[in-house]
Amino acid sequence: MSQLSNHSAAYPTTINSIIASHLSKRPDEIAFVEGSRTFTYQQAVDRVDVIAKALLSTGIQKGDRVGVLAPPGIAFFEIYLAATSIGAVWFGLNPKYTEKEYSRVIDDADPTVLFVQSPFDDRNYAEEMKRLAPQHCHVVPMESSDSGAEVPSEFSNGGEAVSDAQLNEVRDALAPDDPAAIVYTSGSTGQPKGAVLSHRAVCWSACANAEWIGDALKCTLSYAPINHVGGLNVITLMTFVYGGKIVFHERIDLPVVMALAFEHKASIATLMATVLDMLSKVPNASPKVLDIYQLVMLGGGATPETILNRFQETTARLVTIYGQTETCGLVTHTPEGASVEITAGRIGEPIAGVSVRVGDEAGNPLPPGEVGEIQVFGPVCMSEYFNNPEATKEAFTPDGYFRSGDLGAVQDDGLIAFAGRSKEMFKSGGYNVFPLEIEQVLIQHEDIFAAVVIAKPDPRFQEVGHAYLDVAGGKKVDIDQLNAFLREQLANYKVPKSFEIVDEFPMLPNGKIDRAALKRRAASE
Repeated sequence: MSQLSNHSAAYPTTINSIIASHLSKRPDEIAFVEGSRTFTYQQAVDRVDVIAKALLSTGIQKGDRVGVLAPPGIAFFEIYLAATSIGAVWFGLNPKYTEKEYSRVIDDADPTVLFVQSPFDDRNYAEEMKRLAPQHCHVVPMESSDSGAEVPSEFSNGGEAVSDAQLNEVRDALAPDDPAAIVYTSGSTGQPKGAVLSHRAVCWSACANAEWIGDALKCTLSYAPINHVGGLNVITLMTFVYGGKIVFHERIDLPVVMALAFEHKASIATLMATVLDMLSKVPNASPKVLDIYQLVMLGGGATPETILNRFQETTARLVTIYGQTETCGLVTHTPEGASVEITAGRIGEPIAGVSVRVGDEAGNPLPPGEVGEIQVFGPVCMSEYFNNPEATKEAFTPDGYFRSGDLGAVQDDGLIAFAGRSKEMFKSGGYNVFPLEIEQVLIQHEDIFAAVVIAKPDPRFQEVGHAYLDVAGGKKVDIDQLNAFLREQLANYKVPKSFEIVDEFPMLPNGKIDRAALKRRAASE
């Protein structure tokens, strides 16, 4: 059984066509804010043109890769728009990467130009990149300031010899299926893979999502890592397509982010379910803390109904969203007016032009109630994994659906319930155990901020659950009481056989918990 959303309206098919549209519609409206710097759409487009010409002056050709190592900021997005507008392929690097992680991505992407914000957080990234980048790569340092980094004038001035006619000629040669960006997966299970996203894919994703989100895109805060599809497409490009204001901040710092949200009247936010739970457990926190926003999108898996109930008084609309790097981000959302039960238990309906189904390994749709893989078809899906034809072939079903690796089941209402990652599922005594289900129950406990359940070998049951817990305020959790709490809501084989309190979870550069590190830790104990 599948869900398909039909759409016949024409969306822009290249990023440059989006850029050009703003000059006639909103030249004097605010586009970007970072620190004390503010740019209108006219100023932003002018700056993009200058960088695009400078890139052309270096000899950049269609298909060449342009990398950016920087925190979220105006500079990264200007370079993204400029590079893609002339047919170059953009990719991002996270300042939290280790040198080994940089080496893997740079060796694969083989950039022609690499912009580097340096120093940042007392680390000299420019020197690192000069060691790691290929000899033909032009490394462009960008100095940090209180208002972010800027492309240096000695680089941007290099494009003065490139005429408007030459720039337009290159841009006119762009095709919708030309690659726009390579977004590398986290690589938590091995070598990172670069998802190639075409102009058509990123434009369709941004436009189709802007269509249902609407005026909530008037102002957004961009503080997610630039190498993550959330920071690139879900947060920034959707708002840019709408014509809203993007306020950049260099890192995830909740007190500063909330202050900026109030100062700029942010209208939309994207939160993980665990963050929403943490907000609800802050002492003296008001359930109306989210009222500043028109829309709060909840990602990272399903949000338990008990957590959503704590925010019933908020005026913000809460929606569950679902998507992946390989689908340019969001492909589903819970419908307007959805009940708490639907918002908690479903990933929602597809965006325009996208089909979502639950299928088996062969790609056959499964009947309602049967758990299988969530599979996605439509113009938002990646073109390929860069330099990896074998992985590309494995990523799609014979009829062209992208294999998400996520598990779900179609419910009686026709919507899909999320069941977790297929690689996280384990068998205990012959029963399938889905860690997400257990984690959702654990974080309903008043003293638990976050929880991760992984499998450990067991001589009797083959595998059993081991739960890592982040406990609120350093409180001590009574394990007997916790077991009783779990057994009230879960079958015995699902209840973890051991628990461990952690001071903090190991994190991936994209802001997600590093489950692979926890599995290695459990295996060594």
